[in-house]
Amino acid sequence: MAETNIHFPTDLNLLYDSLCKGIKTIAHLCKQDKTIKGWRKHKSIISDIKSLFKVASHKVFKGKNEAEKKQSVRNYLHRASVINKNLIAVKSITGSILTAVALQQYTGYITKFINQIERRLLKGEVIEPDEKIFSIFEPHTEWM
Repeated sequence: MAETNIHFPTDLNLLYDSLCKGIKTIAHLCKQDKTIKGWRKHKSIISDIKSLFKVASHKVFKGKNEAEKKQSVRNYLHRASVINKNLIAVKSITGSILTAVALQQYTGYITKFINQIERRLLKGEVIEPDEKIFSIFEPHTEWM
C-alpha cells in the first residue's frame, strides 16, 4: 500500500476543489469552442465560490451561532448547486469525450459533497467512513 500526501480533507474543501476543477475544465474547453457561453468570467466565479467557502468554513469551525453556521453553509451549497447545473448543461453539449468524462467525474463529486454537507451540517447526521472520499485527486486514498 502506497502512502498519499493530502491536506486534511473536509467535505467543504473537497466541494470547493471539485467546483474549481469543473470550472477550470470548462474554461479550457471555451478556449477551443467559442460557441460555449457563460464562462468568460470563470475567475470571478471561482473567486465568488472561494469567498462562500471561506465564510462557511470559518463559521462551521470557529463560529458560535448555530443559525449563522447553517445559513453560511446553505449559501455555499446553493451557489455550488447552481454551478453544478451549469457544468452538467455544458457536459451534455461538449463534443470532447475526455472533457465530458472529466466533467462527469467533477459533477459527480459536487453532487456527492453537496449531499454529504447537507446531511452532516444541516441535518446533523453522521457520515459513515465508507461513504467518504478523502481526495478528488487521489480517490484511492484511505484514512488510516
